[in-house]
Amino acid sequence: MRRHPQPRQPALAGAGLHPDGPGAGAPRGDALREGRDAQPALSPVPRAAVQRRARAGHSSAEPPRPPERRRRRNAHHRHRPGHRQRRLPRYRQTHPRDAHSAARSRRALNVNQAGSDIHQVIAELAGRGDRLAVALVLGAEGSTPVGVGAKAVIEANGVIRGTVGGGAVEAEAQRRAREAIATSRPRVFDFLLHGHAAADAQPICGGRMRLLVDPTAGQHRHAYAAAAAARARRERGALLTRVRSGDPCEVAVEFLREDAIPPEASFPGAEAVRAVLKSEEPELFVGERHEVLVEPLIPRPVLVIVGGGHVGQALAAQADLVGFEVVVMDDRPEFTRPELFPAGATTCCGPVAERLAEFPLAHDTYVVIVTRGHQHDAETLAACLRRPAAYVGMIGSRRKVALMRDEFVKSGRATPEEFGRVYAPIGLDIGAATVPEIATSIVAQLVAVRRTGRAPRMPLC
Repeated sequence: MRRHPQPRQPALAGAGLHPDGPGAGAPRGDALREGRDAQPALSPVPRAAVQRRARAGHSSAEPPRPPERRRRRNAHHRHRPGHRQRRLPRYRQTHPRDAHSAARSRRALNVNQAGSDIHQVIAELAGRGDRLAVALVLGAEGSTPVGVGAKAVIEANGVIRGTVGGGAVEAEAQRRAREAIATSRPRVFDFLLHGHAAADAQPICGGRMRLLVDPTAGQHRHAYAAAAAARARRERGALLTRVRSGDPCEVAVEFLREDAIPPEASFPGAEAVRAVLKSEEPELFVGERHEVLVEPLIPRPVLVIVGGGHVGQALAAQADLVGFEVVVMDDRPEFTRPELFPAGATTCCGPVAERLAEFPLAHDTYVVIVTRGHQHDAETLAACLRRPAAYVGMIGSRRKVALMRDEFVKSGRATPEEFGRVYAPIGLDIGAATVPEIATSIVAQLVAVRRTGRAPRMPLC
């Protein structure tokens, strides 16, 4: 049984991240950096203070809460035995606390960053003066379709790019966006996904979401453009969104590259940003008057598939769905046609060993060798075995892999330890027989290595 960590209280001192620090609520993006004096560590929001905010008329789109009653849940929403569910006070949400919400946040990042970068879209539309609003999920409690950090761009004509969950919540976000665009005033609202708030939309998830609708994105277009440019250069960074709720609601946005985060002494809160980048999950820091959402912007890991045959094609489709940037190499033009692979995949035709030798491999690069023959596999493996990569896997029977290992060790192309880092036979042992099943077993192994740093291997004997 996996024990979930208890929620931590991040220390956010200074105006850099402290929600109530000097310069809080200023509309300029660099307002997040104004003021360097240390502030007290962030403390939990008292329930009584939250209730006073609610009685004071805090903006909310939610209906009265229905009477508490026991509700049946789908099997995948049931709490695991021994798991303790922690109820969060209203308007308080930090980073996801369970496997379901963590997966929702990662899925939201994948949705937002797949294809054309949503931050690039915001920068381009705002740069040419189009009227738009950015919808951003600040909080997600209970069972919700997406998690914290999900984002959508809603234009004045109703066109929406990205998603904040679809269905009733997205329809409400579009309605709120039209109002915000008309008044040029940001708004924060809550939405219930049970009761009559979601009576006309399926599925009914039974959770609560808190969203920001910001029509002032044009004022922050340089921050969004910087985030998009960093992603294009495959640089890591964090997008900081400071929100002061109430009337008027104020928003400030700033982007920080990971290698340009100031030291803690000059930028209190820097360690909190680095912690978010390490976890790769967005986190909301809450104060009495302000909130700061820190979104990690992580380049998609690169999957190099050497071999564009049936397994390579099925693997490319599934890997794209779980957030890999796909590159396919083959020496046969008919197996590098773009229409065979997901939109956005890169194809390269030519001698595969040479192409792979020229390709930059790094700690976030994964290599899968599924060529059409033993000789091609051996040449390709030799081109990447001693180079940095998060994962190297090769398809083949146990006998083939054992023979190749002996050949590599005998010829001096690899030591037993170097060959031992290769995942071969490739994939998890799930009894896969068909091409889609084989691709599924490989993708599962890739995800395991990406998330945990290791994965089970098939034995050679």
